[in-house]
Amino acid sequence: METKQTAVDWLYKKLQSECLIDMADELFLQAKQIEKEQIINAYEDGIEYEISIYSTMDAEEYYKTTYGKD
Repeated sequence: METKQTAVDWLYKKLQSECLIDMADELFLQAKQIEKEQIINAYEDGIEYEISIYSTMDAEEYYKTTYGKD
């Protein structure tokens, strides 16, 4: 399964190409953590309201499968 590129990944690559690498690493890690929490929370909300009733994955497993190991 191919993982999807998130908006945070796109931004990091853009910052690298604009020679802002000194700031990019720290900001990227912070943004990835926030994004991960948002995705996991959204997935959990979906399960809570039975949107994902047929899924057997928990939120952390969903994130790792869809967006990678981070």
